[in-house]
Amino acid sequence: MLEVVHGVMGSGKSLEAIVLAHNLHNMGRPSLLLSYYKDTRFGSKVVASRLGVSWPCQVYNEKTNIPELFAQHQNPQNLERQTLIVEEAQFLTPEQAESIHRASVNYRVVCYGLRMAANGKPFPGMATLLSLADSVREITTYCACSQDKKASMHLYVENGKPVRNPDLIRIGDGEYRSVCSACYYRALEY
Repeated sequence: MLEVVHGVMGSGKSLEAIVLAHNLHNMGRPSLLLSYYKDTRFGSKVVASRLGVSWPCQVYNEKTNIPELFAQHQNPQNLERQTLIVEEAQFLTPEQAESIHRASVNYRVVCYGLRMAANGKPFPGMATLLSLADSVREITTYCACSQDKKASMHLYVENGKPVRNPDLIRIGDGEYRSVCSACYYRALEY
């Protein structure tokens, strides 16, 4: 089964991935937590939440055969009881997303990531995951402008000014703001 959980930056995706890995570990259910190799904000081979909790992980890049990596870390018996957890899933290639979907017929796969980049376009790997997923869930958080406007967009800010279509994708949230659609388009009208 392929489950995709998406949300804007700061919505709690990493925390939820850590909680899932921790709970599976405590139940004696084998799992593998993966994260994108360039995400070293909190150290190498670790997924961490802004709340201060972390969990060890393996890393992937655009060339990693993820089902093969999972197989190397798991017991080939009882695969249906094992779980692959992918953090920063927006950086998967479409081909990796398809291979994960094919593998999900044998074991549970849960992917956490951003639906779209700061330029308003979907990440290619995440678009593929969303189209193939057996289950899709959004973690909702709200824009700073209102308690009832859902944050669904990412605004890239450089030197205090919004940048339209940033070419560079940076890991981390120092330059990004999670905002509602109205704030996103209003900021880009400057």
